[in-house]
Amino acid sequence: MGSPQATVLIHCQHPILMIGLQSLFENRTDFGAAITSSAEQAVEIARGKQPDLIVLELNAEFDLGFLRTIKRAAPHAKAMLWIDNISTELAFQSFNLGVVGILNKSVSAEQFITELHLVAEGNIRIEQKLMDAIVMAKTVKLTKRESELVMLVAQGLKNKEIGTALDITENTVKAYLSRLFQKLNVKDRLDLALYGLKNLKAPSSHADSRLATTLATPQITPGMSAREYADRRATIG
Repeated sequence: MGSPQATVLIHCQHPILMIGLQSLFENRTDFGAAITSSAEQAVEIARGKQPDLIVLELNAEFDLGFLRTIKRAAPHAKAMLWIDNISTELAFQSFNLGVVGILNKSVSAEQFITELHLVAEGNIRIEQKLMDAIVMAKTVKLTKRESELVMLVAQGLKNKEIGTALDITENTVKAYLSRLFQKLNVKDRLDLALYGLKNLKAPSSHADSRLATTLATPQITPGMSAREYADRRATIG
């Protein structure tokens, strides 16, 4: 007698990809798939079916809050991201939230199914280079000044405003940012801000008054999408 059929929930918002996925899982005996483009429906399916695997397409609408919600709905499901590319910081945060597979969209249909089997069997399927970067992000240590600067970036401040808050020149801010991008293996200010929101705390009450005043700007909550973050940052100006 064969192994029982595993269930996989796939959230995908690309119409053509959805057609391909539906065709891929037709008449399979190893996987039963529920495929949806609706985030709300995906959470309902996760809660009702308690799938063995959850595959989430990484696109412009993806945010960590959705990943957190769907994992709470099906806590025992093994979560995977299906990506074109991903930043180290987003991979790091996703891994912390329970993602055990990060699969590139360029793989063949056959390899896609193979990866699902490997994750279902309990394997972590994240390419070694990205996994090394995630481990490095977990262990990196920042100086007090670096931490202050990251927090100010997370508040949406511009270089000139950061320089005023920390009493350093704008060129010094640029130099700090360049080093931080390399040290944390992040590609831009948005990734740096996400790192700060996830890993750093606001300064204590005895911190420098200039910094404390600057941090009184509107707060940005962890788990918001990159698009929401960008919109909020633009309003801070």
